[in-house]
Amino acid sequence: MLKQLPLRFRQHYNLKILGVPKQLLGVEIKWGENFKTVHISIRKLIVQLLTQTGMLNCTPVPTPMIPGQRFTKEDTPDPKLVKKDKKFKEMQKRYRQIVGTFIFICHTCRPDIVYMVNVLCRAMANPSMKHMEAAKHGLRYLAGTADAGITYTYDGNRKPDMLGDADNGADWTCRICICNMLRLAGALIYWMVKLLKEFALSTCEAEIRS
Repeated sequence: MLKQLPLRFRQHYNLKILGVPKQLLGVEIKWGENFKTVHISIRKLIVQLLTQTGMLNCTPVPTPMIPGQRFTKEDTPDPKLVKKDKKFKEMQKRYRQIVGTFIFICHTCRPDIVYMVNVLCRAMANPSMKHMEAAKHGLRYLAGTADAGITYTYDGNRKPDMLGDADNGADWTCRICICNMLRLAGALIYWMVKLLKEFALSTCEAEIRS
């Protein structure tokens, strides 16, 4: 059926059949036997990022972030001091480049780093050395999981499963951080972490909002 689909499209549209896709926008696509599984990963971009940051041979870590790590208002540097320090400004530029690449990696096929990316994005305007160290920790995690990705299966669930969770007081602002995931064909097809503007008076209220 899948092999006949392109031929049917060509009967109605002017298109060129290039064969089974193996790569798309840097995402590697690996097909299983009889196309019953498909695995997507983004190893090439991860290796490129590690090479650019000089961390290709770094020691891997098992988690995207240090467990329990939180950032406070005091972790934000004074803007007046940043303007005077050229090295600090260069560090902030590198930080934005790293996190910007994290965003693309996260939204293609790496939902395991979505929370880390959300936390690091909160400091894009004025990151500190503490934030930079957290970004380097994320690079060490990617170094050990460069081949990881998402595998969809033909025998996976055909009805979507929705999962949600919330963290009441995720950072120093005490706002609600929610997470939503949608699973289909045995793997995630949608994932999102968002820091809401609202507050919650209880964990139950935070869960309901998620």
